[in-house]
Amino acid sequence: MKMFSPTNSNTPNTSLIPASPYQGEPSGREGRFPLPLTNPLFPPQAKQTNNSLFPKSQFLLLTLFSLTGWLTLSSPAWANRARLYSVQGEQIFLKRAVWSDFYTTAPPTMLHGDDLLKVSPGTVVTLLCPDRTVSNSVRAGVSNVDEACPGTPRQLKPTFGISDTWSGQDPSLPYIITPWSGQVLTRTPVLRWNPVPGARQYRVTLQRNTFDGWQPEWTVLTDQPVLAYPVNKAPLIPGEEYALQVTAGWRAVASSEEWSPPVVFSAMGGQESEDAAADIAAVEAMNVPQEFKTLILVQEIYPTYKLFAQGINDLLSLIDAGEESALAYRLLGDYAVRSGLATVAEDSYVQAVTLADEANQLEERVRAQWGLGVVYNRTGNVNQAQEILNLAYQGAAKLGSQELLGSIDSELGINKSQREK
Repeated sequence: MKMFSPTNSNTPNTSLIPASPYQGEPSGREGRFPLPLTNPLFPPQAKQTNNSLFPKSQFLLLTLFSLTGWLTLSSPAWANRARLYSVQGEQIFLKRAVWSDFYTTAPPTMLHGDDLLKVSPGTVVTLLCPDRTVSNSVRAGVSNVDEACPGTPRQLKPTFGISDTWSGQDPSLPYIITPWSGQVLTRTPVLRWNPVPGARQYRVTLQRNTFDGWQPEWTVLTDQPVLAYPVNKAPLIPGEEYALQVTAGWRAVASSEEWSPPVVFSAMGGQESEDAAADIAAVEAMNVPQEFKTLILVQEIYPTYKLFAQGINDLLSLIDAGEESALAYRLLGDYAVRSGLATVAEDSYVQAVTLADEANQLEERVRAQWGLGVVYNRTGNVNQAQEILNLAYQGAAKLGSQELLGSIDSELGINKSQREK
């Protein structure tokens, strides 16, 4: 299943368009996002003088905890994890410290030092250790991951980041998928948005926040819902803030259009940029399959630097290349939740649940169901939320994870005494 990322289509046709009313506003509105006066999504009274770009009615505001623990630790404090690298022989089993029993597992599952592996005699298991070396020291029987990969950190209680907006619920709008709010490391990011049914073209506009207010950088027309950064345009400036907006048109000349809400992001700069580039380069230099590199970046590196757009792009590229695993889709759902992209999150979690069932991966199924339930609950689909969260609860009970059970009950609004009745 290919999702959101039409990279298998022809190269998008793009053309520069001349300056137009879409690229500016009357004088006296300095510091505000330049938008057309006729844009129905942004009535004049919704604009603020404090550089606030969004009328509050466009979003459901909420405080949402990300489901995978967007660790806010600094880079040195975020220790690498081990991963199941390969299995030759019979199926192996995993028991995490918070589980009550062993369950089947498979590469490239991330492992903690206090996880237990159960391996049948004659089965050869290799792990990718935190120091990025491969170990085949997993013995038959039951053993700790830390035995084969000394120094693997134990499972930590995560510190969660917070998303305060939901978007991407209206399929008739070309809402931005990447880059979403946050930072980008590359100065020429790939731009993606929701493909609108029937749209013949998209008008993509990038603006930069300057001392004189929001100023247009460039505008491009394309017939595809993904755009490589234009090679004939100046790259992003590190440390600067940018806003991206996409318009979908149904005619050769964009007279009937739907606008996406603008998305503000920044180009990473300074020492943080150098540190992120070094960490990413170290992973890319590893002699392991691309799937492992992507998952290490997505689960260990990008959260440290809040590179959420890059994580979504990498996961979409991995899926488009044929690596359609429950883990990849579940992580895409987690990143979409962190970015407030409701439809992307829902579609990703649904696919993750399906693939986890097919592969008999209970942990991934439960995590995906939990994420899907949270999306439903926080976007007003209460009945669907209760149904899927109850399924997640049943799976978490089978795992024996009391912490996860408590989190699901908290989302359901159920306390322990109510559950025991």
